[in-house]
Amino acid sequence: MWRSLRVHYKLLACNVVCVAFIFIIICMATSGLPQTPSTGPADGGVQLWGWGATFSVCVLILGFLVGMNIEKPIQRGRVFAEKLASGDFEVRWHEKAGGELGDMATALNRALDIVLDQSSQYRDILNSLPNPLATLDKDRNFTFVNTAAEKQFGMLCGDLLGKQCSNWGAVVCNTEHCALECYLRGIKDVVFHQPGMGTLKAMVVPLNDRAGEHVGYIDMVFDITEEYNNRQRIASLHDTIAESASEAQAVAQRQSQVFETVIAQLATTSGIAREQDEASKQTSGEVEDMNATMTHIAERAADATLNAQASEEEAGRGAAMVEQAIEGVGRLTAQIHALAGNMDKLNEHSTNVSHVITLIEDIADQTNLLALNAAIEAARAGEAGRGFAVVADEVRKLAEKTMQATGEVAQAVKSIQSSAQTSSRSTSQAVELSTESKEFISQFGAILNRILDMARKTAAEIHAIASAAETQSSITDSIRERMKSLSSNAQESAANMEESTQQVTELGELSQQLRRIIDSMRDDKRRAERISLESPTEGFLEHKGRKVRLFVVNISTTGICVQYLDPVRAEQDEQVDIVLEQAPWHLHERAMLVWKDDQYCGLQWIQPLSLSTEQIKKNAAASIPLS
Repeated sequence: MWRSLRVHYKLLACNVVCVAFIFIIICMATSGLPQTPSTGPADGGVQLWGWGATFSVCVLILGFLVGMNIEKPIQRGRVFAEKLASGDFEVRWHEKAGGELGDMATALNRALDIVLDQSSQYRDILNSLPNPLATLDKDRNFTFVNTAAEKQFGMLCGDLLGKQCSNWGAVVCNTEHCALECYLRGIKDVVFHQPGMGTLKAMVVPLNDRAGEHVGYIDMVFDITEEYNNRQRIASLHDTIAESASEAQAVAQRQSQVFETVIAQLATTSGIAREQDEASKQTSGEVEDMNATMTHIAERAADATLNAQASEEEAGRGAAMVEQAIEGVGRLTAQIHALAGNMDKLNEHSTNVSHVITLIEDIADQTNLLALNAAIEAARAGEAGRGFAVVADEVRKLAEKTMQATGEVAQAVKSIQSSAQTSSRSTSQAVELSTESKEFISQFGAILNRILDMARKTAAEIHAIASAAETQSSITDSIRERMKSLSSNAQESAANMEESTQQVTELGELSQQLRRIIDSMRDDKRRAERISLESPTEGFLEHKGRKVRLFVVNISTTGICVQYLDPVRAEQDEQVDIVLEQAPWHLHERAMLVWKDDQYCGLQWIQPLSLSTEQIKKNAAASIPLS
């Protein structure tokens, strides 16, 4: 109201200023008009001021009316914006005036309808979710609650909007186990037992606006009662299997004792069969020894036959080789004779070469003397004989080189003559030796022919011996087979003694006991009762010097299920320490890891707890949360 009046006063002041300005202009314009005789100066001024006042009043009224027509639509738009900002999205700007303000009001109403339609679609999508969901602002006040949350917690969305999230009334609200508190500590979700609702899992994720700015949180709740119960049944079944395995182990030990007794009895009762078997084995052994001897004889005879045949073949090849050697020695002798003739010719040729070399040496000596005489004559001639002295010197040098080369050739020829003479003597000796070798080889060939005849006779005799030995070995093989059959029958008789009626009956009873244990594993009554903790109980798991914080989900005399807050590096079947310092537990027990997933793990106590199931229930009811 007062704001509206302030706007009116501003418009009125503007109008007054405008009227005053116009009135002054009129007065200045009319002050210079001429005066008529019929009107004096006073009458003219009064008339002018009257017209000016009338005009000013009209202008003021017109300005006020125009201001009212503009201010009222703006006032209605301001009210519309204020209601919209307060959360009243059903408000509309009903503008009767036309023009641009009317178009703007229509466009805003249409945009608001579109936004409300999309918001309604999103709200219907969230309400169609089967799990409870709520959104919170940064101060943890409810900004939205879907239909599933209203049904599960018995509160309407309108009753919760703007209130703290603790009004949900969950057992973890206002505690350090609140889902939002756990999220701020880096824990993804929290599992808790809500009375009358079962086992729930709460999860919090951040809520951001379109610019990516953090504006609140989304709190989702999932009913995992069935999953939790299945895990409990699995854990209980594992406890049952562990207990049944212990009982089955005891039965197996008893069965082992029975088997040992049966073996001892069979060892006693099969003595006679063993004696018979030993006797048959001795007989069979003797026969086998005889057979082995005959086999050895046959093998040796066969080997001798083979050796005789080989000797015969080798003797034949030796005789052939002797004949070839005789022929080779004859050819060698002929070649040696030819070589001796060639060596003689070589000796003659080397002698002729020596004569030629002697002649060359004489010529070289004479050339050297001529060169010396030429040098002396050139020296006498003086300057005119200098060129001839050079030629004489070169001739002398050539003669010296010729003498030197001739000396080397003479030395080589002497060496060849010496070698040729030595080779000639060796060749003569080789001719004599080859002649003697030919005679020795002829004699050796005659001896080999006689050996060949004797080897043929020996091979025939050994072949006859081998045939007889093979016949005897065949007979002993038949005897040995019959003895083996007798021994096999004796062993089979001893094996049949394994059936003992009394021990078999006891084994049958043990099998029945095992069957009863297996049947009892299917019975829920044998499973250790898992006690769920209504109040969160905190502790830690210690593995290889590293401590991991945990919350106890349930516990029994044989095992425990926990939710761990830090990664657990222990693997399946590894042993860890479970420590619960919270009153009234004060536990420090050794346990084996049975299963593990992303957040939970099940463990089996190495030794059953000394607490009874009733005592565990009392401790669960009396658990005091840690400060």
